[in-house]
Amino acid sequence: MSKKEFRGKELNIAQELLGVLVSFCRENGIHSIYLGTVTILKAALRFYERNHFVEVEKENLPTRFPLMNADNVFYSLHLKENQTV
Repeated sequence: MSKKEFRGKELNIAQELLGVLVSFCRENGIHSIYLGTVTILKAALRFYERNHFVEVEKENLPTRFPLMNADNVFYSLHLKENQTV
């Protein structure tokens, strides 16, 4: 199998992984998730937005956020008590 065969809604891998991450965060008292990506990854951008991530300006990231040189789009997800992803 190539990497492409693992993408998309058929296997739902990204959604499952995000669900595991959110569960881990809740169990460990983490209330916000931040991430960086690049504009060329259109499907990734849609995925994050579909899962309630909100675009944030680079200047509004936490001071300890590990910046990658390529990243030019940043998102945050503030976990609510009963929110599902």
